This record gives sequence, C-alpha cells and structure tokens, in this order.
Amino acid sequence: MTTNVKKRRSRRLSGPAAGLLSLAALLPCTGWTTQFGPTVTLDSLAPTELTAGQSAQATARVHSDACFTPSRFTVAVRDAAGNNLDFPGEATTPQICPSGYTFTSAAESFAPGTYQIFPSYRLGRHWHPLPATTLTVTTPPPPPTTTGPDHVVVAVMENHGLAEITGNPAAPYVNSLFSQGTSYTNDTGKSHPSLPNYLDLYSGSTQGQDGSDTCVSLAADNLGTRLDGAGLSVGGYLEGLPADPDYACRHNPLAQFTDAVSQNAQHDFTAWPTDFAALPKVSYVVPNLQNDWHDGTVQQGDSWLKDHLDGYVQWAKTHNSVLVLTTDENSSDTDLTAPVPLVVVGQRITPGLVQSGHVTHDSVLRTIEDWYGLAPLADSAAATALPGLPAFTGAAPTAPDAAPPAGSPVFSDTFTTPVAEGGFSGCDSGDRSSILTSHCTGLPAAVDGNWWAYPDGTPDTTHNGSYTPSKVLSIADGALHLRMRNENGSNLVAAPLPKIAGGNGPGGGRSYGRYEITWRAVDPTPGFKLAWLLWPDSGNWPTDGEIDFPEGSLNSEITAAVHHQNGSSGNDLDSYSTGAAVASGWHTTVVDWRADHCDFLLDGQLIGHSDTLVPNTPMHWVLQSETATDGTTPATGAQADVYVSSVRVWN
Repeated sequence: MTTNVKKRRSRRLSGPAAGLLSLAALLPCTGWTTQFGPTVTLDSLAPTELTAGQSAQATARVHSDACFTPSRFTVAVRDAAGNNLDFPGEATTPQICPSGYTFTSAAESFAPGTYQIFPSYRLGRHWHPLPATTLTVTTPPPPPTTTGPDHVVVAVMENHGLAEITGNPAAPYVNSLFSQGTSYTNDTGKSHPSLPNYLDLYSGSTQGQDGSDTCVSLAADNLGTRLDGAGLSVGGYLEGLPADPDYACRHNPLAQFTDAVSQNAQHDFTAWPTDFAALPKVSYVVPNLQNDWHDGTVQQGDSWLKDHLDGYVQWAKTHNSVLVLTTDENSSDTDLTAPVPLVVVGQRITPGLVQSGHVTHDSVLRTIEDWYGLAPLADSAAATALPGLPAFTGAAPTAPDAAPPAGSPVFSDTFTTPVAEGGFSGCDSGDRSSILTSHCTGLPAAVDGNWWAYPDGTPDTTHNGSYTPSKVLSIADGALHLRMRNENGSNLVAAPLPKIAGGNGPGGGRSYGRYEITWRAVDPTPGFKLAWLLWPDSGNWPTDGEIDFPEGSLNSEITAAVHHQNGSSGNDLDSYSTGAAVASGWHTTVVDWRADHCDFLLDGQLIGHSDTLVPNTPMHWVLQSETATDGTTPATGAQADVYVSSVRVWN
C-alpha cells in the first residue's frame, strides 16, 4: 500500500482529529503528493479486533522509498457515521525511511461497532492518509458463573496418623472439627518424608522427590498457576517465614516452585487477615515446627489450630467457605497404609458425616480443582474428588437464623400436663381433612386441645407395625414419651399430630412456617424409625411433595429430605445427610419452610438448603414413628424409647 507524493492543490486541514477530510472523501484517494515526494507503503496496522472497554494502543509500521521527515504522524479512527475517534497521541517530526518506521499511539477503548482506522502523516499544510483497515469491537462475553467456595483454607499438620488424633484428649479441638464437618477415615499420604507430600498437595505430583526432604526449585505447573490462569488467587501463610528457626522450608509447598505466582504469594502467618473476606481464593496454612505436631506436643498443635483458625472456621460456615485440615504423613517412616486425619468444615458441608472410602492427597487437590473448574494436575487427573462434599455451584444459601423468630409461636407445648400410658385412647378415626376437630377422648382437655394421634389399629408405612397410641404414648416429667416395642409378636408404634391453629388447608394444615422440636432417641434399637414429616393435606403424593426431618432408623443417622412439588416419583427430591446418629442424645431439629426455599437445622447448624420445586400446598405435621422401611424388623421383645421435650411452630 503506497502513496505517491506530487504537488497538487488541496483544501486546508487543521489536524487529524478535527480536520481530516471525511472518510468517504479520503479513502478512495491513493494519497497526497508533492513534486519530489517519496512513496510511502503501509506494512502493518493493528489492532483489528478489540473487546468493548478494552484499552489498546495502535501500532503502524510504514516504510518509504526515500527518507523524509513529516511534521506529524498519527492513527485516525472513523466510526460508521464518520465521527473522529482517533487514537490519542502523535509523533512529531519522525523520520520515515526505506528501513521503516514504527509508530505507537497512546491507549484508547471503543464502544461495540465497526470502525475504519488508518495512519496519516502531515507534510507542510496537508495530511496524507494511508489505506484504512477495519477495526471490529465486540461486546464482551458475560463473566463466567463462578463456582466453588468463596474461600478454601488448606491447613497441614505434621507426622500424625488418624489413630493418634481421634479420641485423643490432647486434641479436643480437632476432634470437635470431626463432628462439625465431613471426615475421612482412610486418607493416606503419598510418600515419605514430608516434602513430597506437600508437593503433591500443591501440584498433584511428588515431582521425583520421594525420599527427599531438601527444598527444591521446580519449574512445574501447580495449583497456584492454574488458579492464576483462571483469574483466581492463591496464598501461603507459613508461621515464621522466612527466618524463624522453627520455620521449615520443606513444609512450604509454594516455596518449591519458581513461578512468580507461587513466589509472590508467600506470607508469614502474621499477615493472616482479620477480615477473612480478604483471603485469597485458596490458602495454605502451615504452623511452625513447634505448633504443627512435628516437634511440639499434640496439645500444643491442637491449641494453635483453635486459637488461630477457629475464627475462620466459624466465619466459613456462613460465608460459603471451607477449611480442609490434614497431615502430610503418618508417624511411620515407611508405612503408607496407616490413615492420616482429614476433615472438611464449612458452609454446605455436612456435619458429622464420616466417609470410609480410600482417598489421598490427590483427592484433596482434585476436589479443589473440580470446585473451580480447573484442569487436573498430574496424578490428580486419575483421582476422584473427596466423596460427600457439595459441588458448590450456584448461589450460596443464606444462612438462616438459628434463633427463633421474633414474636410468639403459633403453637407451643412443653408437656406440663401428665398423661399416663393409656390416656391417648379413644382417638377417633377422623380423616386427613379434619385433624383440628379430631379427638382422643381419654386425654385431658389441655392435651386434647393440642394433640391427636392416628387411631389404634392403623397400619404404619410398611404394615409391619400398628399405630397404637393408647399403649405407646404418655406424658411425664415434661416430655412426651413414645415407647415403641415388640409385644406379643406385634410391633406397636405411634404417630401423634399437633393441632396447629390458623391453618389454611382443608385438613388444618399450613402453608409455610418454622417447625422446631427438641427430642431424644435413647437407644439405637434396630427395626424402628423416625419419619417426622410435613404431609400434604391433599394426600396427593408425590405430586404435592413432602418434607421430612428428622428421618432415620434409630440405629442409623439423622437425614432430611424435600420431595419436590409436582414430583412424579419418590425419587424427585433433595436429600441431606447429617452424619449424626439418631440415638446420640438430645437434639433440636428445625424445618424452616418458605415459599422459595426450605432450610434444615440440626442443633443450630444448617445441614440442608433446598430451593428447587419446594412444596407449595398446605401441609400438616406428623411425628410419624414407625417400623423401619429398610427391611429390618424389630427383634422379639425389643423396645425403643423416644422423648420429646418441646414442640414449637412459628408463621
């Protein structure tokens, strides 16, 4: 592309931004000329593509058949309407020669659209445009939907196996984490000694360092570089970095890699923020040798974790974040089969859940990679993510208030009126549309006003048991007592129902509310089950759904479930495990049922959140206590005692 310069008459121009001829007038021309002027050729011009809002410089490369010095050189821009939107900046008195000249403007950004860009130089009073190139500016794509926890903290302790920590009175805090989160009883280290395990946790490979404990310099891909490539951040918080005698370089996974991301993300633990929202996306925390169980005692390390990380743990439970706690290896120098501690705690994590399948450090790394949609590193590609953990997709659930709502409950019973066994007699058959007007004639008026029960002789769900409130239910010492049992070959169970005033359903049921009950199952007696549920007044199941909590055989764990509105089978549900045994002391369970979601709380902890096809028709509450539905039948003479001390309902 050239312009030949000859002398000709021209109109006066004042500058490229304000006075260049219109694009229609300029572009057809081959150029401005003088009698002895050189020929100028455009070699390259960029950019040709941009994203709206993206700032970029224009670069033009030209050469001429003879050296000359124009007074100014710039890159002009015209939109579809011919408006001047030039790149800022120009060169004054540049020398353009056969060897070439390159001009670079200042940066500019443009709205979406199609533009013509062209270099132009000024000789004397005249501007000489070179051939134009099309610049296409596109609308930026929407930001990707973020997945994964808001923050992950991986804390690594030293040289202790699971058997050395579980139940150890010197480690009360770590043992409390096992009940607060999901733990793994068969997690093994990757190698011996320490260094290769830290490398594996960060890069998915021991990097050929098995048997070595000397710090290295590796130019290998790692979690830090993967996160950085996805626009996410990594950090390392190492107690005593860099000069404390108890700081161990070999326990710092980031220090082993030469990339700038890993090198620049290392901090002494004194930089640990008080505002946890300021943490990187993924952080590694390693105490010093005295506090990581390497040289100090178990109690010393346990106290360090509580003092330095419990604030984050409790914050994480309501901020879509997690803690992963493990050790690098067990205490053996050769055995890799003895499990090491591993627990994950945070929001969406099931408390008290125990997983027994075999996992490794690669599983920990793969979990983090999957959470953030990262390509797996090295050996983690063949690993599976830790089981029992949520995918962390979609918006984080809003943590409900564990405290009761303001205002008085619409139903409350703390069982102050005694009723001997046999008092729940004469329960009329009623039907599912007349709970509020059904009665058990043997009850005192104060209790009859609050309770009804499925009548004697009504079969339970499996038909292996018979609802028999007259022989199963009683009230004493401030508690409703359910004495389920096998008696003379018959399995006696009961299903009491609270009469909650103000319902809008045909059977006295209600649409939405907060349902709270405090209860205790004494023994894990096989063959009996709790299935305390909200059941649709319509009786139309599965179409109108169902909400269950607590649910579980007495010798199993407490679970929760929401059967979806408009369900076509019993499998249309969201279910949640708690890891807490049904027969494990007193518990308070809450169903917080709203129009757009349903939350489940166990002892003040959110264990489940559903916002998918939540039931929307009136439901009544049934404390359905029955024979197990897993095929287990009660043994001859077996008895299962369940106590309820408080029942409350709010709008």
